[in-house]
Amino acid sequence: MQKQKVFYFAAPAEGSDSMVSLEELRQMAANYVGLYGESCLNDPETPSFVRRMIGQSSEANLPIAG
Repeated sequence: MQKQKVFYFAAPAEGSDSMVSLEELRQMAANYVGLYGESCLNDPETPSFVRRMIGQSSEANLPIAG
């Protein structure tokens, strides 16, 4: 994919012992898809956590049959 826009993943502040929360990862994934569109989910250059997060959220919104 030839990306014209740049998505920046900010590193935690130096000296911070806290890890990125799950909600922050979801927000980063949503921002990434918002920037590049849903077609980026099929792009091998898209970070795997983005595909995972968006895949989990869309599966959670689907009704369970049975």
